[in-house]
Amino acid sequence: MKLTKRLEAALALTPMSRTIADVGTDHGYLAVALVEMEKAHRVIAIDVNEGPLQSAQAYVEEENMTMRVECRLGNGLTVIEKGEIDGAIMCGMGGFLMKDIIESGPELLPYYVLQPQNGRRELRQWLAKAGYGITDERLVYEGRHFYDVWLVEKNQFASSYYAEVPLASVQWEVGGLAGALGDPLWKAYVSYLITRRQRVLRALRSGAESAESAQKMVVVAGELEELEEML
Repeated sequence: MKLTKRLEAALALTPMSRTIADVGTDHGYLAVALVEMEKAHRVIAIDVNEGPLQSAQAYVEEENMTMRVECRLGNGLTVIEKGEIDGAIMCGMGGFLMKDIIESGPELLPYYVLQPQNGRRELRQWLAKAGYGITDERLVYEGRHFYDVWLVEKNQFASSYYAEVPLASVQWEVGGLAGALGDPLWKAYVSYLITRRQRVLRALRSGAESAESAQKMVVVAGELEELEEML
């Protein structure tokens, strides 16, 4: 399998399903792996750009998977019909874009596997309002960066970890479930987040004073205190 650590984590979190959409499929590696590892009987590999989709199609043909993996050109889940898929995977895109893709689909799906690059707080809280619970969360360290991968399931928010987390908590941005589940990268991840906020705080204190910077210092100092408590 030609998978990065992030895609391996997404594959591991994906429930076994009849049909799965791999949105933003790029080279099609994950789409093929989903069938090879018997996570799905059929996969619809989607990309908005023709070049990557052609690469995916070539890889699917090379792996003799044309009967099980269908490549579609289009904008996210707008190329999917209602009832056609059981879940969708989205990796390596912004949280705001993921929200838009989910909303633009023909229906809210039973589950999503998500690896957002930004907008985590907003995405987590929007999913919560829609009744989705993050039921699994894993950390990956790849290319000197930490990434988080989520399994999000419909009608599971009330029993999920984040149901007990205050809306102002930094956990909506940086996560918390991974720590509760004993992820081996959790302490290193939180230490990294602490170091980043310490740098931001020093920069704010050494810069020009303003009402905006003073407010930001309060927010960052609060996040720093919460992160230190997590360790």
